[in-house]
Order: sequence, then C-alpha cells, then structure tokens
Amino acid sequence: MESFERERTILEYLKTNNSESIENLAKICNSSSMTIRRDIKRLIELKTIEQRHGFVSLNRDISLLVPYAYRETLNKEVKKIMALKAIQLIEDGDVIILDAGTSCIEIAYILNSKKNLTVITNDLNIANIVSNYDIEVYIAGGKIENKNYCSSSIDTIKYIKKFRVSKAFIGTSGITSNFYFCANSCDKSEIKKTMINISNKCILMADDSKFNSPSIIKVKSLQDFDYIITNKIFSNDEINHIQKNNGGKILNV
Repeated sequence: MESFERERTILEYLKTNNSESIENLAKICNSSSMTIRRDIKRLIELKTIEQRHGFVSLNRDISLLVPYAYRETLNKEVKKIMALKAIQLIEDGDVIILDAGTSCIEIAYILNSKKNLTVITNDLNIANIVSNYDIEVYIAGGKIENKNYCSSSIDTIKYIKKFRVSKAFIGTSGITSNFYFCANSCDKSEIKKTMINISNKCILMADDSKFNSPSIIKVKSLQDFDYIITNKIFSNDEINHIQKNNGGKILNV
C-alpha cells in the first residue's frame, strides 16, 4: 500500500470513528507502526488530524465537504467569466485534461468553439457535456465518488498517467494563506498532482471564495502553475510571492 493510500485509509476510518491508536491503524493498513507514525506525522503537519495520548482523531476545525449542488451555484457567473478566460488558452488540436468540479464544468460548456480537441476528465458531468460536441473524449475510470459525479481512486490515477496533455485545468477545494492549493481527500490530491505532472502547462481555476479557505490536504504551491485564473485581487506583495521563481501568471477576470 502506497503512502497516499494509507493516508486515505486512515482519514476514511477516522471519519466514522472518533479516534484510534497507532497500533490499530497499523493493523488496519497492514503496515508497521513505524510506517504509520510517519504517515501520522505528515497528516498532523497538514493539520488534518490531531494526536493526543497515543490516539489520533480528525481535526474537527476542518470544514466538511461542501455539497455539489451548493458548489454548482456558488459564484456561478464568475466561473463562467473565468471559463471565457480559460478558453483563450486553448488552441485547436490541443489535448487537454479537465479536473472534476464546478469551475472546469463551465469550460466544458464552451469547448464547442474549438476544433480537433481531445479531452480527458474524471468528471462524469464534463464527459457528458463534451460528448455532445465533435470532440474526442476519454473518461478516467475507477471508483465513483457518491454525489460528486466524479471518479476518485487509484485506478483513476493509473488511467490518467497513460496520457501526455497540452494543458491541464485544475480546480481546488481551498487555498491556504501562504498560497498552497488543497484537495479534500488523499485520492483527489494525488489525482491533481498527476494531472499537473502529465501536462505541458497547468492552469488553476480558483474564484475568490477559495482563498484563505484551506481544505484537508495541501497539494502544491500556486508557484507551480503556469497560469492562475481568478477574480481575486492580490496585493503587490502577494503577486511577488506567487510569481517568485517564474511562478504562476495571474489572469484576473
């Protein structure tokens, strides 16, 4: 079992159990206590879990996953404008990957303006929309995440690794105050990392509601993106921080 799979197992277990000892978590993950202690240390550093008196539990200060139906309406008009900015980065003949989520779905709605596109996605709604156009579509399979209409598992990651894409458009469940974007599960974190790794250019789609609203797992710094499409207004210091070492170019809408 790889580290992110163990972390996922630990988090899923703690969602339904108030707390557990490291020894029992080691048995659940079929790993040594030393290995689990390393995983626990990382999850504590990410402020995902807490450890007290030899037992670990979820950090209850972390917000619960926001329902899809609510996210779909949140800042919808802003997301449409962000999608118009994103479409300007897509060229005829591109191979692109669209991350699951309500920001990228707005891109899907207007992809019919491009020719000879290939789209890879793990979002069932995006695949359904794009399949109505003259576009070659690949859906990354695996376990379907209930009520979120996307695949999210080790099989999803393995499938995505088969591709090399021109551009990856990535969503986020939150961004920390020091500009790390987040995911709300270990699987989603690894999926986003994989999408970024297989792309020539990666673009973050993040409306202003996502900033200073961290989720469970930190994924990467905003400096790792080529472009950041957002309606957030940054200070000069924030821009300098994000664009340090040729970091992400901010495309405001």
